Amino acid sequence: MRIILALILLVIVASVVNNQRITTPYPINAQPKIAESVAYPGCFAVEKFKAGVVNECSQSPCYTLNLTGKLRNNCSIPAGALIKITAEDSHGAVVDTFEGWPASIRNIEPSDGYSFNFGPGMIYQKNMAKFSVEVIDARTWR
Repeated sequence: MRIILALILLVIVASVVNNQRITTPYPINAQPKIAESVAYPGCFAVEKFKAGVVNECSQSPCYTLNLTGKLRNNCSIPAGALIKITAEDSHGAVVDTFEGWPASIRNIEPSDGYSFNFGPGMIYQKNMAKFSVEVIDARTWR
């Protein structure tokens, strides 16, 4: 084992002395490229967005949120979109936000839609009065 390590060290030193670059087939610390910003957020639309509070318990109140809708791809290419849901109180102050990719890392085909419920991503608070949704990013997944 020591001989192998010594040989490797010798190759590295010889390369540096001879002003040669050591290359590998893959860049060091390379990350796999899984998405490209080919699509743009403006070509997606959220349809039929509804925010609802549901009492999940029968004995004592335990409320959860249903934040449902359908993300429609109006782009000319298959892509996915990141949406942001914002909850505000009655005065317009932000109570909570949640961001998520409804189709995860799957592309939505052009003209198709993808139904979502991001209610579990947000914890219900009594002062939540208004909910809004917007598309904030879009990607083409490989």
